[in-house]
Amino acid sequence: MPKLALFDMDGTLIDSDLMIVDIWRDLYAHFRPGYRPHLKEMLAFSGPPLSDSLEKEFPNIALGETLSFYKENVRKYYEATIVAFPGMRAMLEKFKKNGYLLGVVTNKARDFAFLSLKICGLENLFDVVIGDEDVKHSKPDPEGIYNAMERVGITRKEDVFYVGDTVFDFKAALNARVKFYLANWACRFIPEGVSDDEVLKTCDDLLRKRGIL
Repeated sequence: MPKLALFDMDGTLIDSDLMIVDIWRDLYAHFRPGYRPHLKEMLAFSGPPLSDSLEKEFPNIALGETLSFYKENVRKYYEATIVAFPGMRAMLEKFKKNGYLLGVVTNKARDFAFLSLKICGLENLFDVVIGDEDVKHSKPDPEGIYNAMERVGITRKEDVFYVGDTVFDFKAALNARVKFYLANWACRFIPEGVSDDEVLKTCDDLLRKRGIL
């Protein structure tokens, strides 16, 4: 019986911190000139759905306008700054060789999810990619995890684990009742409720916890 390894994207598969900071600086400069955001404030936008963050930060501006600005300006930052975390492709290949199906469950739009995978050289490894358009309810709702399981024909939750780096990912796995691991290689905070055994410092940590190394 195959098993399914699911991964979040930003902060888990790929290091997109520079991209996030660059595009949000542009957004603030355009829509809230004079406002100087803190770095920590901007990095917090890695995790929640983009539309939620835009509506929260620019409540008096139509979402369509801020989304259009984002999409028109962000691509150059993707191509210039995002990279896969060290050891990521080698780890994913080891899971594939050991019979795992691989999937992505992200709050990111599908076109940017596939762009990220292509830039980072990971596009040919995944059996399923669930983006924001594929669900009615974003993480921490478990819908994305359930959709990924359904698309690859996995029915047993004990055959699934999910790796992410934010409280949204942790709660999504908790709500889906699947095993969770915290990708802490981006050195973010550890959400309350995550055990020491669930924290990963390197890609090899995950391989060891799954009995592959």
